[in-house]
Amino acid sequence: MKLDIYDAKGQLLTSLQGDKRRGLNRVQWPERAKPPKMPPAAGLVENEYVFYGPQVQEGTYAVKLTKGKETYSSEVKLVPDPRTKSTAADRELQHKVVTQLYDMLAQLTYIVDATSELRDQAKQRASAAADDKLKEQLNGLVRKLEDFRSSLVAVKEGGMITGEKRLRENLGELYGAVNGYSGRPTQSQIESAAVLEKQLAEAGTQFQSIATSQVPALNTALQGKQLEPLKATSREDWDKKQK
Repeated sequence: MKLDIYDAKGQLLTSLQGDKRRGLNRVQWPERAKPPKMPPAAGLVENEYVFYGPQVQEGTYAVKLTKGKETYSSEVKLVPDPRTKSTAADRELQHKVVTQLYDMLAQLTYIVDATSELRDQAKQRASAAADDKLKEQLNGLVRKLEDFRSSLVAVKEGGMITGEKRLRENLGELYGAVNGYSGRPTQSQIESAAVLEKQLAEAGTQFQSIATSQVPALNTALQGKQLEPLKATSREDWDKKQK
């Protein structure tokens, strides 16, 4: 038995598994998206709400209960806490900003994962290469990719003690701060999101530059030595792995 919840556009938001016990059963919907993707790093993000997805907006949601071949449909209406002092416009802006940051974390995780995968491929090819010149070229790419990765995430051991903060840590802390309050984000938070978005775009451009400027020539040399070419993971392929 499962419970599917859809938004007003008919898009599936979540599927919840029901209990198999006889009698009345309760299924809890956390009213949040899945936790955001976060790149692995040595440092910690100091906000618990970084582990929660954005809260769904107020409105009416379709619910479909499936038990074997039988289906039952209903609706559930989410309303704001009557004690809240925030307006509907405040909450709508909060949802917009937190969703923007949520998507940015996914893009950053892709860039870091793709960087690490390409680095590991280059390491493997370097260990298999007999040609010293090719080996050094591959090791040079490994060093460049690792330097790039360390500009995006904290790499020093020691967590919060080191005080090392990179794009991952700054973006994660901002996401957690906006996600933890359902009211209007501050102007500083909105401006910080714009700054981090620009930094993220620059990181994406830099990764593509490395992949397109160095990998093709190395692949020609690798194929000449009957070694498998390097392949940078695309965002489309990365997304498929996440499902």
